[in-house]
Amino acid sequence: MKKQTFSLLLALLMLTAVSCGDSTQTRTDTPDTISPADTDTASNTVTLLSDTLAENDYNGSLFRIFGETQAMHGDYFTLENETGDVIEDNVYRRNSMTEEKYNIELDFYLVDQGAGKNMITTYIQSGDNSITLFTNTYLNLGALLVQNYFVDWTQIETVDLSLPCYVQEAVETFSIGDKTPLLFGDFMETNILRCWNFLFNKRLIEEYDLPSPYDAVDNNEWTLDYFREMIKDIAKDLNGDSIMNENDLFGFAADSLATLDAFTRSCDLSAIAKDENNLPVLDYFNENVVTAFEKIYALYRESSGSYVAEESLWHIDNLFAKGNAIFAAGRIDLTMNSAIRAMDDAYGVLPYPKLDASIEGYPTYLSGTVSTQMVGVSQPEEAFDMIGTITQALNAYSYDFVTPAIYEITLKTKNTHDEDSIRMLDIILANRQYSFDACDEAVFPLAPNYSVRYLIGGQKTKDIASYYEKNEKKARKWVEDIIAAYED
Repeated sequence: MKKQTFSLLLALLMLTAVSCGDSTQTRTDTPDTISPADTDTASNTVTLLSDTLAENDYNGSLFRIFGETQAMHGDYFTLENETGDVIEDNVYRRNSMTEEKYNIELDFYLVDQGAGKNMITTYIQSGDNSITLFTNTYLNLGALLVQNYFVDWTQIETVDLSLPCYVQEAVETFSIGDKTPLLFGDFMETNILRCWNFLFNKRLIEEYDLPSPYDAVDNNEWTLDYFREMIKDIAKDLNGDSIMNENDLFGFAADSLATLDAFTRSCDLSAIAKDENNLPVLDYFNENVVTAFEKIYALYRESSGSYVAEESLWHIDNLFAKGNAIFAAGRIDLTMNSAIRAMDDAYGVLPYPKLDASIEGYPTYLSGTVSTQMVGVSQPEEAFDMIGTITQALNAYSYDFVTPAIYEITLKTKNTHDEDSIRMLDIILANRQYSFDACDEAVFPLAPNYSVRYLIGGQKTKDIASYYEKNEKKARKWVEDIIAAYED
């Protein structure tokens, strides 16, 4: 990779947000949970996380990173040169600064989405240590965790897990006993892009004289019952053919697949708790789960105002972007789609509605295609110093440069149309939540996202009680295997 020295520009961190229309506004109040730097406005000095990185020289060593490419807005990994795109230029900046600071060469081995699990298995089983850092989407890693294939990050002293460039909620959720095999951080951009959210059409809100959804969020009223009551009867035959389909207008647009998953967090569903030793315990079926299934089912299957597409995320471009839905369930990265960016109507951003007002905040679901970082047990301990140092640098530089480019410019500037939406984005990112069971949804049958999608999306039923009874034994075996792999 070409090396280049970059100046640290204050302008990058004090970004100008240009709203749609003729007005411009300057944002300088990025919340601490997202902003990568502390700014002293009196002296105009910026403290960067990367300024605190350790010094070292690794004499031109190769640092090889394994990862999966994704079809839509995945992790950026590497760029050969600057392109003029603000995110891509800062990915290039991150990698170049890491190489220059530590005298290393970054090399990336990227495979197609879905191929990573088997290839990681092959590398580790063969004792091959040519991959310095593994990255992979976490939804298929359960089988590898059972095999204890990854080094405990707490044993790598050059990584400080308390730094803000790491997603603490995720790191803690996926810890097992006293071990931390998975690391979630800003080096993997999907930790932001794959957050789920709602969108709404401002013109249609006014036309249908609906109350402000922003007020509902602020007043702790943005619940499933509130939302369903708002949209359940909104369905208009626009072309007069008496056939209600994508050519007509609906209160709510979703799909029968991924959009369902996100309700598991907003409804506070998790199949796994942790015991006093931080080991997983099956804890899923209860009255709260039954209620959640009933309310989600009512929204998706018993509301004439809901259009539920069979194709994954098809509804974003084909209904919402065309002005044929007042609300749509989606994901943050989908606001980067060309169809959304070309919308004639102004839109707003919201968190997912939650099960009821007793749930604190508005929990945010992240797709299982969020990427995590791992070190294979085939790596010798003498490599840990460099692995930790470079991993920390990649995450810190991402926190300083790439995350602001995504969050401030791409999400807050180009794709949101008002200060309230920006505030909603802050809520969404600050309330990211994880569930340990999501690391193996293909095998663990009681993963809430899988069970919601399977029952309500596929089978069109809300009978979680029968499903739980049928799958409890298999689920308990999965938990037992995890515990056996990590108990001392």
